[in-house]
Amino acid sequence: MTITQLRVDHRGDSWTASGTPVVALRGERVTIDALALRSARGALSVQGSVGGGESDLDAIVDGLDLEALAGLVPDEVRGRLVGRAHLGGTLAAARLEADAALAAPTLGGTQYDDLRVRLVAGGGRAELHARLAEGRQTLLVDGTAAAQLSLSPWRIAITDPQARMQADGVDVGFVAALWPGLVTKAGGRVDGDVTVTGTVAAPEARGTIALTGGRAYVVPLGLTYEAVELALVLQGRTASVDRFTIQSGKGSITGGGNARLGSDGAMIDARFEAQSFPVFSNQYGRGAVSGWLWVSGTAAAPVLEGSLETDGLVIQIPEVLPTSARAPDPTIVVVGPGAPPAPPPEAERTAPPPVPRIFDRAAITVQIAVPRDAWVRRSDANVELQGWMTLWKKPSEELHLAGDIRGVRGWYAFQGKKFTLVEGSSVRFSGQGLDPVLDITATHTAGDYLVRLKVGGTVTKPALTLQSEPALEQADVLAVLLFGSPAGELSRSQSAGLREQALGIAGAYVASELRQSVAKALGVDDLQFDTGKAGLQDAQVSIGKYIADDIFVSLSHRFGQSVEEVRVEWVIFPEWSLETSTDTLGRSGVDLFWKRRY
Repeated sequence: MTITQLRVDHRGDSWTASGTPVVALRGERVTIDALALRSARGALSVQGSVGGGESDLDAIVDGLDLEALAGLVPDEVRGRLVGRAHLGGTLAAARLEADAALAAPTLGGTQYDDLRVRLVAGGGRAELHARLAEGRQTLLVDGTAAAQLSLSPWRIAITDPQARMQADGVDVGFVAALWPGLVTKAGGRVDGDVTVTGTVAAPEARGTIALTGGRAYVVPLGLTYEAVELALVLQGRTASVDRFTIQSGKGSITGGGNARLGSDGAMIDARFEAQSFPVFSNQYGRGAVSGWLWVSGTAAAPVLEGSLETDGLVIQIPEVLPTSARAPDPTIVVVGPGAPPAPPPEAERTAPPPVPRIFDRAAITVQIAVPRDAWVRRSDANVELQGWMTLWKKPSEELHLAGDIRGVRGWYAFQGKKFTLVEGSSVRFSGQGLDPVLDITATHTAGDYLVRLKVGGTVTKPALTLQSEPALEQADVLAVLLFGSPAGELSRSQSAGLREQALGIAGAYVASELRQSVAKALGVDDLQFDTGKAGLQDAQVSIGKYIADDIFVSLSHRFGQSVEEVRVEWVIFPEWSLETSTDTLGRSGVDLFWKRRY
């Protein structure tokens, strides 16, 4: 096949072929002649043959801008690539030789002078040589291993590795490229000389690694950690941390320990002590801790124990809490264009069982003291907390939380009025689930009345009660809070406002007594607010009243469709009733019901 014109457009770049490329297939052998693509971002060329006996294929990269490989190469890696690769041998016993170089590369925001890599694999042996240079500072990696490389079928087997890493004050800014989006502005100098022997399953390392002046900005936490010092000694299958320190602001964390490779994996024994060490500073607030943490067990089943104390904790609650996407309804089947492919039959599904996360495998027991100066803030609240919590879990079990967090001082805005928190209000975690029990009281002076707001229940189902001194019905308390007078003294428009506010409160709290109290004050027999399953789109409010002993009339409004409905229920006999309804969409209906109690 002779290609007279070839053009490839990728991410805004046009790659065009020069000359007349020829691709030929003869049996199992593919021959490529003069296939060269060029653009403003570099050039690529392929020449030779592969398959059907001995392969002889060359691939050359000339000045390729790595930005052209966006999506394949991390954004934190920049530079122009020059390299050559040669494939020889057979597909079942391939030989590969490749050389690549990046001039003045930028890795993780740090620019270096030169990066060179050489890889040779074939004939039962593999070699890797890499060099990263920054002035007189260098990082060298040299390794060899017994290796078998097959392209058809694809298989690579490596045994008996031997490698040596030597670092001479090289900047470790390149580590930011290993965790894109998580770590930026990394730096520090590393010195070391480490030799690795043994097997892939049981490697042994000997030597030392020292990091000085380390620093990094951790994006999710919003914090810069600096003055990172680490001294690591490797002795065969044991690693010891002789020195470990991190500073951030006025806080620090220090510690050390060791890890030993055994038949059950890496055995860990390390202890760390924190002094006002910041743990987060972002849109959710800020906080620091003091205390200690002890990590033991194995890497497969770690054990975390500790005792921490908060220091200057501020939790900033978002005005609108994030919501989770609703899972698709499994009973709905999408057909036609755009439908997802049908899942394979049960017998053909070979998905491996999920691997437990390290959190699932861990055992945790951590005590957290909240002495003072811990705040929960939002535009409508500012509350200081004090208390304690204990977090614990066993492997493969859920996290449990027990504790008692009390309110020391603060305020909370309810219905546009500022309520002062009563000391002794608390949030209690029982250790069963993560839904704490609420016992919160706040007060507000409205005219001649002291209004007391009490919130009980749980976070997921809070219950609201309104009280006052002198004592009033809850509807009158709400009326006093909103309009300065009891419900019986309100105008018609104020009564409508009272009803709307009561319905809004009922939608957010378990407040049936308040709702019925307002219904009584407004002269109706029933007042209901149903949030439905889809929030406001499915919400409905209704009021009802008996106009006779056996006739009940209700008026309801559905917010999602903006529809009003009138419903009349007539109890003909104790077991028989007739119900009629009509709405503003023109829909009407008549239903006859028969009820019998067993």
